[in-house]
Amino acid sequence: MATDPAILLDGRPAKRWGHGVGFKHFPLEFVHKRKLVDWRIGTIPRRLYKLRIRADYKVQLVVTWALARDAYEEAKRLVQAIEQEVG
Repeated sequence: MATDPAILLDGRPAKRWGHGVGFKHFPLEFVHKRKLVDWRIGTIPRRLYKLRIRADYKVQLVVTWALARDAYEEAKRLVQAIEQEVG
């Protein structure tokens, strides 16, 4: 079943794609409500955002090569799951 990714909540188009839309509404809308992706895929946006905040703003913390590689692989899995569903 193909889904228009611009439709987010209650059949209304998203007016703005801020950070909150990505990691708060993605699992609610596409995992729980529409059941289009597995819950493990639905948690990826939040994990990637948390790593981004760590990398950008917490200079005392190090983002290792392994963490960066894992984040890249997670992002790829997320995109693949969406592409598979959207067609």
